[in-house]
Amino acid sequence: MQDVTRFTTEYIPSEDRIRVALEGAEGRVRLVWLTRRMMLMLVPRLIDVFGPSDVTAERSVARHQAQQGFNQQAAVSSIQPQKPVRAQTPDVPRDPDILAVSVDIQKQPKQVTLVFKSQGEAETQGLPFAAPALRQWLSVLHTQFTKADWDAPFWPAWITPVEVPTDATKLN
Repeated sequence: MQDVTRFTTEYIPSEDRIRVALEGAEGRVRLVWLTRRMMLMLVPRLIDVFGPSDVTAERSVARHQAQQGFNQQAAVSSIQPQKPVRAQTPDVPRDPDILAVSVDIQKQPKQVTLVFKSQGEAETQGLPFAAPALRQWLSVLHTQFTKADWDAPFWPAWITPVEVPTDATKLN
């Protein structure tokens, strides 16, 4: 299991899967493949990291949604563009691909680490996230779900970017 310095997440239509290309400090690349079924189990648990989704009092629900939306927008707006991780380049050393059949979510006080495991746990790969980075990745996953046209009723309202009207007549 290598330490990850950066990664790229994208939906691959020919595979009907999400591919996470991970780059380690030594420049090696490893691909982790996530099926729709895996994502349908994983994403709701990642969303739950940010608090209970079953807040009951109406005022508490509104406050929770507003706070989550604010935090989400702050995280997404701080994304710094970078070159994507590419594994198809012949000069890039590669570690064996992982088709994730299970994912352990390890919660520490200041970070969440996902440990992707292959069949029989022959291969594992960790991916650590601080809270803002996990929010950013959830936003990326939401975009990839949309590209894949995967139905997923679990996305909370706060994950969706706020639409700002661009028509100046509506602003005044």
